[in-house]
Amino acid sequence: MKAIVVSIKVQLADCLAQNNFLFKLAYLCDIFSKLNKLNIYVQRLDKNMLDASHKIATSNEKLSL
Repeated sequence: MKAIVVSIKVQLADCLAQNNFLFKLAYLCDIFSKLNKLNIYVQRLDKNMLDASHKIATSNEKLSL
């Protein structure tokens, strides 16, 4: 079991040493951060369906750029 854990740590360390992996990871973090903010906005109790659908449509347009 210890050998498996050490192997996984080595693989993760190798990935973190690669710039390409870090760029992709940072990109995904940014996207999920924006999606989380959108989710929180849509779930607010004082928002109606029109506000939520407008915000989602606007976000989709930004993503397609």
